[in-house]
Formats: sequence, C-alpha cells, structure tokens
Amino acid sequence: MSNVVAVVLGGAVLLLLLLVVVISLVVGLSARQWGAVLFGVVLMGLVGYNLWRVAQRGLQMRHLVLEGVVGTAYVEEKKSFRTTRGGKRYRLTYRYTAAGGQTFWHTPDVTGDFWLSVNVGEPVHIVYLTENPHISALEEDVEKMRRALQDTRK
Repeated sequence: MSNVVAVVLGGAVLLLLLLVVVISLVVGLSARQWGAVLFGVVLMGLVGYNLWRVAQRGLQMRHLVLEGVVGTAYVEEKKSFRTTRGGKRYRLTYRYTAAGGQTFWHTPDVTGDFWLSVNVGEPVHIVYLTENPHISALEEDVEKMRRALQDTRK
C-alpha cells in the first residue's frame, strides 16, 4: 500500500510538471516568462517532494504501529536551535542495533520536554521494523500515532 501511494503521488507531481512545460512550449514564451515558468516548476517540485516525504513518514509510522518491535537506543547527540520565527527546535540523534546486528542512527525532532529529559549516552525506547530496520521512531511518538489511529477507527 505505501509504495502505491508514493508512486501515485510522485507520478501526479511529475505529470503536473510535464503539463506546465508542454503548455509553456506550445504557447511560446518570452525569456522573462520562461523565468517565471521555471520558478513555478521548481517550486512545484519542492512542494511535491515535501508532500511525498510527509506521506512516506506517515506510512512508516503506520507500519511501526502495526508491525514494529520495541528496542533500546542510545542518545548520541542533542541539538537545539532557533527558528526563523524566533521559536526553538530540538533534535537528537540516537543509535541502535537491530536484531540482525546492524547499527543505525536516526535524528528526529523532539519536544523541548523530551529533549530536556534525556542526556547524551542515556538509553531511550524506540520502535523499529524488523524487515526494514533503518525505519524507526521514538516509542512515545509511535504510541501517539497508535492512539490517533485508534481514535479514527471509533
């Protein structure tokens, strides 16, 4: 299911981009108009890519809820930084070893409260997919998604 959604979404964006280019060629545009078309195509490409990423992560979270296994990871790095709007973002990197012995790293954004509650070197609970162990999330995020999915089924 997730691959079908990704292919459909990606195909729709590519078709839209192709349509814009073909219409631009047929109409015959000046150099200034071509600049505007190019800007629009690049902008649509960026928006489409970000929509695809959000859709992919949502599908990954659904798989983690349904098929994920709990594991332990260790915090390797913590970062906080100011956003352009004056807010603050918190990010940490954790490392975990999957059942097959492979080591993976993941760097999610986290809440300020969670960021303050853990230190570098400390363990955190995660959920990962055994068939795709590079896909993981913090256990608390997976539990939030589980509750959200249950609420939609009511």
